[in-house]
Amino acid sequence: MDVVEVAPPYDHAEITAALANRVVLEALSALARKQKDQRDGTTWDPAQPLLADRPPALPDVTHHSSHLGHD
Repeated sequence: MDVVEVAPPYDHAEITAALANRVVLEALSALARKQKDQRDGTTWDPAQPLLADRPPALPDVTHHSSHLGHD
């Protein structure tokens, strides 16, 4: 896969690089999922989120009110 950008004078908001990053991330994610499905004999259901089988993230315990000067 090749990712190219438009001419900088026409990309005033510099959105192209951010979009290219997202496209590459999506493509790599799809390739990884395809390999996982082939290895495990599973099939991904596009109606489900890719991380549906993962446990929920742990809560962030670094931001207590006591750290902000509130007791």
